Amino acid sequence: MTEKYSFSRLETFHNCKRAFYNDYVIKQRGGDNVYSYCGTVTHELAQGIIQDTETNDGAVSKFIEAIDEMELMGLEWMSDKVRDNYVEAVTHFLVNYNPDQNDTYRIEDYFEIEIGGYVLRGYIDLWYRVGRKIYIVDYKTSTKFSAKDLPKKSRQLILYGIHLSEKYPDHEIILQFNMMKYVLKKGKLYERVKLDIFDEDYPDGILEVNYTDEAVMEVKEYVTNTIKQIKQMSDDKNEWTMDKDPKRDFFCKNLCGHRLKCLSEI
Repeated sequence: MTEKYSFSRLETFHNCKRAFYNDYVIKQRGGDNVYSYCGTVTHELAQGIIQDTETNDGAVSKFIEAIDEMELMGLEWMSDKVRDNYVEAVTHFLVNYNPDQNDTYRIEDYFEIEIGGYVLRGYIDLWYRVGRKIYIVDYKTSTKFSAKDLPKKSRQLILYGIHLSEKYPDHEIILQFNMMKYVLKKGKLYERVKLDIFDEDYPDGILEVNYTDEAVMEVKEYVTNTIKQIKQMSDDKNEWTMDKDPKRDFFCKNLCGHRLKCLSEI
């Protein structure tokens, strides 16, 4: 049977080899953190609004319930201020989210694509057609990306673009992040929590990503090079190093699903 890779699997390998070992070699998956949990819930609610299975008010109620449930599960925020700002921003998004009607919407659309002899698979958050243009949208509840980080953060979107451009070669590919905690104000991303109560309605914080031949080539090289590196690794746990210091690194200490396990091993 052909081995299939997800993009998140490749990202895990680069973020921390020990986390990859736990998740994919010995198959002991880590737990959620507040951001992964809330991000999943918010994605599902936004998609429900698109599909007309959720009202805006109903989505807000379910989001608040999910926050309460998450805290009962023991998932902790960095601070009360971080929690309050996150909840306020996402609530504002859910109250105001009003996507255009389009009968071509495809949500959580499964795909497989072959790159360099390897098979990638995954699910596209949202894509749809307008004339001869295909819009591919990835929802993000994170802080906006720096100019330096944007090319790296865009790789998954570009991978979706490669798949759909092969499927619909006569269409133009438009890649977008919907930065859910932001709106577009004067053409720039602006935090929802900083809006004044009397501010006018602003469009969603859509960040467009350039779909170029150079970007496509970079993603294909990233995929093939990463999988080659993975295949060169052995099953020896000592080879799968902790790439950061779990006692000092913010992500390791606070967000990684294996943080307690790794801290106990050093």
